[in-house]
Amino acid sequence: MYQLNDDCLLHIFKLLNIKDQLSLAQVSEQFRYLIVSGIWSRRFRNISTHETCFQSLSIMEYKNFFQLNAENIRILHIEDTKHFAFTSYLNRYTNRPDFSFYFSLRMANLKELYCHDQRLHDGYIEMLSKYCPLLEIFHTESTHITGAYMDHLPMLREARMGDRIIKFERSYSQVPQIQPAVCILTN
Repeated sequence: MYQLNDDCLLHIFKLLNIKDQLSLAQVSEQFRYLIVSGIWSRRFRNISTHETCFQSLSIMEYKNFFQLNAENIRILHIEDTKHFAFTSYLNRYTNRPDFSFYFSLRMANLKELYCHDQRLHDGYIEMLSKYCPLLEIFHTESTHITGAYMDHLPMLREARMGDRIIKFERSYSQVPQIQPAVCILTN
């Protein structure tokens, strides 16, 4: 039986929509590697949770995409999840996960996070410190964050919480250990 080489497969996979790519990623390790490393690593480095390509995905497919692609994400915009993630009056989930899902992903290469949700609190910052060690910029509309865990994010340069901006001036010695941050509050 004749097999297509990886370049041919990659060319074919690029022509498919994200839903079909997700299905193929479940077929084999080779297909998953080609799709995640060959396509998504370039196309989905900068992601907004409201991108139109995600609209056709079920909640399980959506979660699967983010779990498979977590290592590739450099910039993430999480839109307000209050109105589409959980409807308390119906007591059921709708078509997208709550923002806690994103904060529990191991996004080891995430540099910038913009969370347009006002319900964040310090517990989520603690999660970020465990799963997103390279985070440099963090913006949220939440005013419920005290900054208690900000020092656990060693690469953080800027944090915006509501209308408060905290800039961190980090000094690095020749030894790759991070010195204590100097925090500057601005309004």
